[in-house]
Amino acid sequence: TPRKQSCRLRDPDAAACKLCDEPSSNTMHMYIECPAAVKLWKLYNQTIKSSFGVTVNISPETILFHQYLPTGPKFRRISKVLTDTMLSIKKLIQNLNFRNNADNVITDHEFRATFYNSMMETIFSNKAINRLDDLYHILYQHLSNSYGYRKKIEYF
Repeated sequence: TPRKQSCRLRDPDAAACKLCDEPSSNTMHMYIECPAAVKLWKLYNQTIKSSFGVTVNISPETILFHQYLPTGPKFRRISKVLTDTMLSIKKLIQNLNFRNNADNVITDHEFRATFYNSMMETIFSNKAINRLDDLYHILYQHLSNSYGYRKKIEYF
């Protein structure tokens, strides 16, 4: 986190959140309380709800430790997708905080594009697009429809 980095560098200014005006960005702030994180988790919930009809309770325990995810036989199939995509959002939050141009404000379009790219990276790292299982394919279709991106299909 920026706060840990500031201790390591012995620079109190390095503890500030790069995405808002918080002077000391700890784990709780970075992943849960920061307005950018709140916005990302909202986008995440919209995507998951429209793809699978599930709303994830965004709490510190859920985000940090993947506790309190929906359970039961109905949700057993999507638990891996939920866990994988939550990890991608946490990685995205970390990347946004430690990016090279952290002083520049992120536009809404860039914000949504980074969300889309993060989710797509997770989908493609789990399966080749030609062999996506149905859950990843549903998520892929929703993201493509929501953000206007399409994989170019090559015909031989």
